[in-house]
Amino acid sequence: MNGQLVANAHGQQFTCAVGGNQWNRFSTEWTKHTITFKTVDSIDADRCFVHWQMADTTSVHEVYICMPKLEVGMVATTYSNGQTSTKVFPRTGEWETGKQYFAGNFGEPYIDAVHSGVNNFGYPAWYRCIRTHVSSDENSPTSANSRLYWDAGSWDGFLATGLFLAQEAYIENLVAKILRTGEPLLPHVEMEGSMVRFFGNDGILSIELATDLDGVGVLRFYDASGNAMYDLGPQGITNQVQTENTRYANFLVFKISSQTTIGDLLRVVSGDVVPLETASFSVKYELHEGYARVAGVVKYNISENSRPSTWNMRLYKNNSYTDSMFKEAAVETFTNFMEDGWYIDPNCGPNIDLGSDWATMEFHKYQNGKITSIKVLKFSRSEVVSNQQQAYCYDETGTRSETIFGLLD
Repeated sequence: MNGQLVANAHGQQFTCAVGGNQWNRFSTEWTKHTITFKTVDSIDADRCFVHWQMADTTSVHEVYICMPKLEVGMVATTYSNGQTSTKVFPRTGEWETGKQYFAGNFGEPYIDAVHSGVNNFGYPAWYRCIRTHVSSDENSPTSANSRLYWDAGSWDGFLATGLFLAQEAYIENLVAKILRTGEPLLPHVEMEGSMVRFFGNDGILSIELATDLDGVGVLRFYDASGNAMYDLGPQGITNQVQTENTRYANFLVFKISSQTTIGDLLRVVSGDVVPLETASFSVKYELHEGYARVAGVVKYNISENSRPSTWNMRLYKNNSYTDSMFKEAAVETFTNFMEDGWYIDPNCGPNIDLGSDWATMEFHKYQNGKITSIKVLKFSRSEVVSNQQQAYCYDETGTRSETIFGLLD
């Protein structure tokens, strides 16, 4: 169900901030929504009406609104049920006659706290304004009508407690080890020592302002996922960035088929066959995904996060694909992978153990350009040397075969 909030006064419709007036994910669960709108310069009306305008006007819909809050500013603060939830600022001083005092009601600039006379301990007696008025002797904090205009404060010369809860606190001199504004999973600020940290949506770190171990100022910025973007530290931002372009590495492989004999394979790995003389040889291209390293955090070019994409370190028929092409491609329909099958790297050759009668060779099975299986076959050492066509090979279980392909699939 889609909906739009419309505010108007006598037909003068207000304009809402870009992206702020359209909500298209209503549900049966309570959800917090905020909207920022700009009023016209002047409103010739006593009342302003705010109502819902549903996209579907052919059916009847119900929208429930609980605990609405209206405040001035570009950022919606956390809801609080109090007089000062709209950012009314405290004003303190000595009580004076003929002065306008405010109780911090909606639309008022201050909430006033004054001192007048002394308390039983000889310290200034403080009072909070609870009713907006212009001061006179009849409504002073020490008058008979004081309770109608002022709330007397209590005095405690020393307070030590494990947990202190207060809806509002006005402190002239505050010393704290840790300060935090708001809730952990909402946008807030944390201050500790010489570090100030700003957290954005979902409580993810956004900005960090601090001094390093040498006492030099450092300013770090993070992306929406909390990954470091750049560091304006003493080493300079250019020293914090390391980039590597995506590249391909040539990879010479020999494909095993049902016609590949043991003798053919042994001649290949012994160097008796030039690669260009047989169609079983081919050059493939291994992808090495590029990245950018900023302040110790890596962001890969294709995946665009701290882990390489699924395309990385696979073998391809050619090297024509770029980063942007891989981003738009899908593995399931991709046609540029190296042909599936069993391969060897002829540069590795057989591993001949001079202390036994066996030589071993490793075979790799590729599917969609990456290794899915590895097998090690053994050959009779004497037959390897004699290079006989009828030579036998054995798998890890001791099964013997006259052909290599018979032990691979």
